[in-house]
Amino acid sequence: MNLNFRTLMPDEIDVRVGTVGNGSATLLLYKDARCDMNILDETVGPLNWQRAHSRDNQNCTVSIYDEEKKAWVSKEDTGTESNMEKEKGLASDSFKRACFNWGIGRELYTGPQIRIKCQTQKRDNGRGYELKNPWEFYGAKVTYIAYDNQKRIVGLTIEKDGRDIFSFGEMLKIGAVDGNNEANESERAVFMQACAKWGLDATSVLAHVGWKSGKMTVKQYNDAMHYIESVTL
Repeated sequence: MNLNFRTLMPDEIDVRVGTVGNGSATLLLYKDARCDMNILDETVGPLNWQRAHSRDNQNCTVSIYDEEKKAWVSKEDTGTESNMEKEKGLASDSFKRACFNWGIGRELYTGPQIRIKCQTQKRDNGRGYELKNPWEFYGAKVTYIAYDNQKRIVGLTIEKDGRDIFSFGEMLKIGAVDGNNEANESERAVFMQACAKWGLDATSVLAHVGWKSGKMTVKQYNDAMHYIESVTL
């Protein structure tokens, strides 16, 4: 069994607040269980994987069928409760952690520290800080992500209300300077993954943004991703 789970696309990555300090907060990147299920279906087929829970949902075992060995191969991990719907949250978390063991979304661990200046205040009990506006980062989303050939994050943009609140990586600066530059390997991979995810023909999509032959440019990449977003909403 030679599995190669693809890297996550921007719309598959969620953002939440991690720690809050004096005048700043960290943001964390994460995936939800629905993302894991979609990637398992896409990579091995919906009939070739299964999940099982034990210890009152604390543990989850994700098994994938190995056609060569004619056997199920399993990986297991333990989750933690969420603040709401504890049993459901525990099952979801243990499932996501088991999928990390298979390599789904493991690239999220390679990202930079995301620390953003914001208004904070002392907690009522005097222990630590909290956001002055609890909804400060509600709606924040990843709009761009790039990986190197070892699936490490090398470019990232997080946006909220149409404004970039965090950017990381030289590739973002290159693309912003000249849209006629050739799209890099990571951008081409993200584009192909998006086409595969939505069942779109890559050549047809590129034709919509003016590509005829040769290498895809940064502008064509950006236009193609916007086009994919428009036809899949």
